[in-house]
Amino acid sequence: MNYKDWKDIYDRSQRKMKSGWTDVVDERVRSCNFRCTLAFDRRKVGAENSRKKNCSFFRALAICDNNSCERVFDIFIKDEPVPRESIAFRVRVIGDENHEGPPVARQLTGKKRLQVGKAANAIDPVKVFQRKVESADEEILKARNFTGCETAEVIKHASADYRKIYQLDEDIFRECRIRQHILEEIDVTSEEIKGYVQVMAEKPFRLHLTSEPQILRYVSYCENNSYSHVYIDATGSIVKSLPHQKSALMYAAIFKDGNDPTHVIPLGHAILVDHTATSISYFLGTLRQGIVTLKAKVVRPSFFVTDFSPAIFNAILHTFNHEDIRGHLKRCWNVLLRKYDAKQIRS
Repeated sequence: MNYKDWKDIYDRSQRKMKSGWTDVVDERVRSCNFRCTLAFDRRKVGAENSRKKNCSFFRALAICDNNSCERVFDIFIKDEPVPRESIAFRVRVIGDENHEGPPVARQLTGKKRLQVGKAANAIDPVKVFQRKVESADEEILKARNFTGCETAEVIKHASADYRKIYQLDEDIFRECRIRQHILEEIDVTSEEIKGYVQVMAEKPFRLHLTSEPQILRYVSYCENNSYSHVYIDATGSIVKSLPHQKSALMYAAIFKDGNDPTHVIPLGHAILVDHTATSISYFLGTLRQGIVTLKAKVVRPSFFVTDFSPAIFNAILHTFNHEDIRGHLKRCWNVLLRKYDAKQIRS
């Protein structure tokens, strides 16, 4: 172990080990081809300027947590570590290895618990579990040591603990309002549309998310492209259900500004539990209002692209064309019958 890693687990000013040191030592022991599940019994750090020459600076005792294994580990560092020198842990093992008992694992605590919780919140607890199973050491698993391969339930609890640490308030609605205010306060570049959360309501729950730079990028895209497209769709796979409310969906209005695959820009997002045309129109109306606020006119794309959702169809037509599906289809039919001239179509 290098001195930097040692400083992460040892507080020199107080001469004691920091939280999480057992995880680090456990990894070091397993790297020496020991497969036991270590449970640390006691540790001792030598006193400063001690005259005891035969005593080790650091010593820890650990046993194998598998009830059928008799192994005891005596882990020690002979001399106090000094900067720029590597630290050697010495391990003395007593007893025979026997892992016929039930599977065991070290508790997920400290930095590792935070790391797992962060990953679970970023991608999903089930996906984190799958990755851990795929990357697990088969030899360690054969020894019935499931450390580092936590169950899906443990990962879910770690995910919840991570959210509690970084949440601003236990009430999610109050936290939304706090974040809305914070985003407005730290936005020092926008002139007309501050922040990111433009509309928030508790029941039925709704969030309208957009910002001034997003709208300005959209306007620039439409003004510089003859065949501009805006894609509007909804998904429920990334939004958790809210208690006592209908299922929540995330709606997105996006456009692709450029040939690079990464140039997919969101005009705005919304999280809604009311999926009627009227509700979706409110979201699109917020975007339309933002465009008018910045440009003093409505800037429409050449095309809106969406799936076969009557509610989204109606919302788009109502917000940007002031018509419903029936009127739109009738107008399309008249175009096919050549009942309009070019000037009427462009209008």
